[in-house]
Amino acid sequence: MAEDKKSEPKGQETKRPPKTDASEPGDSERRLFTRHNTEVPLLCRRPGRHERGKSRLDDMSFGGLAFVSDERYEKGDTIEVAFPSIAPGQLLSCTVSWRREMKGQTSPRYAYGVQFSEEGLLFRARLVNKVCDIEAYRDNQFKRWGRRISSEQAASELAALQAFR
Repeated sequence: MAEDKKSEPKGQETKRPPKTDASEPGDSERRLFTRHNTEVPLLCRRPGRHERGKSRLDDMSFGGLAFVSDERYEKGDTIEVAFPSIAPGQLLSCTVSWRREMKGQTSPRYAYGVQFSEEGLLFRARLVNKVCDIEAYRDNQFKRWGRRISSEQAASELAALQAFR
């Protein structure tokens, strides 16, 4: 299985705190699914609530995802996540696997790892595929044209391109 690779942080806000718990992912266990780095916009909420906290997605796999948020969730909490730029209106149920407080922030911020629930397997597969397409498009735009675009902009451009096919 390929080793996890993280892209260089773009600023203090994107830095993850060091791991402190040997039971956290990647320390002593092998991952079942490949992680895909991405910055696709992510919304999180507690089930049954209408408000959604904006979060920043770091990476995702078929089994779960990692993100940063101002919201405080506890290990074992069930949350719902949405990807407004690539799957408007769709929610995935997840369980918080780990949380780390990020130091050096002006307000409390937390890094999380969540595991997807068992439902929605086909949707999850499509979602991961879409994220891979978005990040490949971003990479191609930079390598070919020198364009640095956000994941959200790449998602929008890809959707427009696919509408013409």
